Amino acid sequence: MNKEKNIKISNIQLFILMSGFIFGSSSILNVASTAKQDAWLAFLIGWLGGLVLITIYIGIFILNPSLTLVEILQKHFGKYVGNLVALLYV
Repeated sequence: MNKEKNIKISNIQLFILMSGFIFGSSSILNVASTAKQDAWLAFLIGWLGGLVLITIYIGIFILNPSLTLVEILQKHFGKYVGNLVALLYV
């Protein structure tokens, strides 16, 4: 019936996917509107924070190229704590 396929995405694909999410949600949510004249500064700080997160995620996946995010969390935090962190992440 259903054969399990192990599909991986490249670092570039991960970067593009996360960039689209961060920049797309920032334009939809528009949290900078309450900042009035300093809205550009709030947007810039959020954008830079998102780039830092993307860089961290890419670094983690470069160090563990054959593992999924849940497997990485289980490897570093143990089976139970890793599953809990993965569940909280989702």
